[in-house]
Amino acid sequence: MYAIYTFGPQIMTTFGLGVGKSAILGESVLSLFFLVGSLPAMFWLNSMGRRPLLIRSLFLMAVGLLALGLFPTAPFSR
Repeated sequence: MYAIYTFGPQIMTTFGLGVGKSAILGESVLSLFFLVGSLPAMFWLNSMGRRPLLIRSLFLMAVGLLALGLFPTAPFSR
């Protein structure tokens, strides 16, 4: 989360959301995703345990970042 917020301005600029109201919208959507993602994780923590939850979420984040890295000119990355 720290890395996403540290590099957030560069990421938002890459997606065309770097200036004005669109920058606020981009950061708001990013924060909303963090909130929505943390709610199920709070419930899964008790049933799964910390280590498996962290490993699974790391794997899902790596898949998303790998897709962005392999296909930088894809329609979803502008």
